[in-house]
Amino acid sequence: MLLLDSSNLSVFEATDEILSNRTQLPPSISYERFETTARSHFCSLFLAAQFPAFRVGAETLVFVRLTEDRGWAWASRIRVRHLNELPVSDAYIGEEFLFLWPVPMAMNAYINFKEKARRLASGGGSSENAFVSAIKAHPPSLTFVPQHLAENSAIGTLKRVSAKDMTAAQRLFVASLTPHASAFSVRSPGDKWSDALRDKDQSHLRNFLCTKPKEAVEDDGTRSETRLTRGRARKRQTRGGGGGGGGGGCVAAAAAFDLPDDLVERILSIHISQTMDSAVDMHVAIVGARFTCHQFRSAATAAMTRMLSVVTKAAHSLLGSDPMEPGKVQTLVHAAGITLRQALMLSPSRWDYYLRLRKRQEVADDNAFRPVPPGSAAARRCALLWGIAFV
Repeated sequence: MLLLDSSNLSVFEATDEILSNRTQLPPSISYERFETTARSHFCSLFLAAQFPAFRVGAETLVFVRLTEDRGWAWASRIRVRHLNELPVSDAYIGEEFLFLWPVPMAMNAYINFKEKARRLASGGGSSENAFVSAIKAHPPSLTFVPQHLAENSAIGTLKRVSAKDMTAAQRLFVASLTPHASAFSVRSPGDKWSDALRDKDQSHLRNFLCTKPKEAVEDDGTRSETRLTRGRARKRQTRGGGGGGGGGGCVAAAAAFDLPDDLVERILSIHISQTMDSAVDMHVAIVGARFTCHQFRSAATAAMTRMLSVVTKAAHSLLGSDPMEPGKVQTLVHAAGITLRQALMLSPSRWDYYLRLRKRQEVADDNAFRPVPPGSAAARRCALLWGIAFV
């Protein structure tokens, strides 16, 4: 079996001696559900993908023995039905990977299982089944952090599995996931508590201003108007160039735009990268640049072609004999704002098709969730548009 590190998508091989209850296959899910869930719920990927269709049972739990009698870590598998969504022939993908549970999630499930078994026993219900007995015999450890497995000695000596040692289906499965820097479950993108908190804060501010003495409010308004008037005067003075004769200010002559192509391309790359949060804004920026002049048109096309070439080359490398690490491929793909499946469908010269895929993906995301790569998203997008190897 293979263990996944949620922080960087690295893969490790786990020996059979430290695994318990691994013989049964988990229920399968569709590729569409897997792809949607993998973009937003990595830490709880198994639970988010399975519920409410299935419940946690004997076929969905694997117990990983920790070293030095530290207890057990809980893990689960998913089994994705594959119907030619990816260029591999496997009917199912992902069933050999183990997803380690966050400790709070495992403890909550463990307590709930024990409490349910106690209520059934006190009510004269059936005797304890094998699954409940297995749960009680494998309590999750409170000291285990399911991340940074290369430096974590709690699971013993793990052998890291490189991309070359994995099959194409395994590489594609890992590269479809999203790394998760926290050991806790992420907030759902549809959760609007932060927006509600901001609205409440604004409401309190408006109520405070309404109760403020009228004289103080007018005084604040006068000072604001004075600052605004002074700012406008400075702007007019700057535009006038220091005054002149009876004709008012001097108007500077228009300078000829004469920059080399590579510099123009770099400037447009920065401009386009700043609009990549939205496919619509990105489309407006690209079309506007292409309609400016012939030099801008060529520079914008070259920037987009280079970006898509980097992304598609990384994605297709997972199918060849010299693959890039899946975690690095994922970073490139997510920096571009698309999925791995879309990256495999793209041609570097079809920037218009890339934007159509982006728009379709944003519409498909009901909660308007857009994956953001770890670290500085703006820096990664600039590096992607410049063709810099930032991973």
